[in-house]
Amino acid sequence: MFSEKQLDNAFQYSKCGVQMAPHTFQQNLCRGLEAIDGVSLYKVACPPIGSFPLNYQKLLIASEHSEDITSVGFLNVPKLKYWMQEQSIVSAVKPMLSDGEPTVLLVYTLHIPFMRAAYRLKQAFPQMKVCLIQTDSVPGIDDMEKHMTKEAAARGHKLLQLSRCCDGFVILTKCLKEPLQVGDRPYTVVEGIASELPVYKTDVQTPHKIKTFLYSGSLNTAYGIKELTEAFLLTEHKLMICGTGDYQPQLLKIINDNKRHNIEYLGFLPPEKLAAIRCSADFLINPRQPSGTYTKYSFPSKTMEYLASAVPTVMYRLEGIPDEYFPYLNFLTGTTPSAIAKELRQLCDTDYQLLANKAQQGRAFVMENKNELVQAKRVHSLLKELFK
Repeated sequence: MFSEKQLDNAFQYSKCGVQMAPHTFQQNLCRGLEAIDGVSLYKVACPPIGSFPLNYQKLLIASEHSEDITSVGFLNVPKLKYWMQEQSIVSAVKPMLSDGEPTVLLVYTLHIPFMRAAYRLKQAFPQMKVCLIQTDSVPGIDDMEKHMTKEAAARGHKLLQLSRCCDGFVILTKCLKEPLQVGDRPYTVVEGIASELPVYKTDVQTPHKIKTFLYSGSLNTAYGIKELTEAFLLTEHKLMICGTGDYQPQLLKIINDNKRHNIEYLGFLPPEKLAAIRCSADFLINPRQPSGTYTKYSFPSKTMEYLASAVPTVMYRLEGIPDEYFPYLNFLTGTTPSAIAKELRQLCDTDYQLLANKAQQGRAFVMENKNELVQAKRVHSLLKELFK
C-alpha cells in the first residue's frame, strides 16, 4: 500500500506502471474496518514498487510516519530491499503489540518480507493472531508462466511454509483454499470491494453507430490483450487501452500500422483521469479468457470497478466469479480474434438502453452488497472467530 506521497512518487518515477489494484483493495478495506465500532486499526505499509534502476528511478525510499500510516523505508535494490523491508516491518509493528489485549496482524499477500516478518512476530507474541489476505493465486502453482523456474517454485514452497503461522485467511475465491493449504483454519471469501466511483452517465443519449470500448489493466499476453487487439482490427468499433505489460511494444506497432485508426493507447493513467475515460466509454471490457487453472483463483479487480461505474461490462465467464454477478455482465464465448469481433458486433447491435439498464442494476448490486462496510464486517466477523 502507498502513502499519499509515495503514490505521487510512484506515478512520477515508476517505469513499469503502478500497482493500483492491491493499493485500492487495502484502502477500501481499511476504510470499512475503521467504520466498525471498537476497531483500532494501525497501518504499516511498504510501497509496491519495482527495483532501481530497471523499474524505478529512485534508489532510496524514505520512511514516513503520520497518524494515518507508517510507511517503511529501504534501499530499492533487489534482494537487499526485501531484507530491509522485513527488518523495518518488525521494528515498526513490535511496539504496537502487547500480550494483554486481543490483536490480529493482517498481512496482505504472500510476499517474502511480509511473511517472514509475520512469522517472527508470531514467535515473539504467540497469543497474537495472524490473518493472511490473499487476493491472487499462490506462487509456484500459477500456470500463467509457461516455464515456471525452479527459483519461483522454491519461493512458493517457502511462502507456504511461512503461512503456517496464519490463524485465518481472507481469500479472493473459495478455490484458493486448496493451494493455500487452509485446511481446518477459519476463512472468509471477499472477492472485491466496491467503492464510490464517479458516474457521469445519468441517461442514455441516442446511441451512435460506432461504439467505444475501454480496457484498463495489465497488458500481459496471458490476460488476452493480444486476441482483443486483433479482434478490433476486424471491426469498425473503437478500442481504448490503458496499462502496461509485455504486449505493449507489439501493441504500439499494431496501432502504428492500423489503417482503421480505431485502436488508441492512452498509457498508464492516474485514477482520476482513468475514471473520467471509463465513464465516457460505451462498454468496459476484460479480455481475460477462461483458460488455465489460475482463472479459478481469480476475481479480476476491474470487475468491481467496471460494475461500480455503471457502464455495460463485457467479459468471459471465469470460474472465480460467483454466479450472483452474472445477471449484470455481458459475456463473450469466442476465443479467436474473428470470433470475438463477431460477438462484439452483435453486442453493439443490441438495444443499448437495455444494456445501460443492466449496468445501472449492476452498480446498485455491488454498492449495496459489496461496499466497504459490508465486506469489512465479513472480515471483522472472521477476526472475532479467531479468538473463540
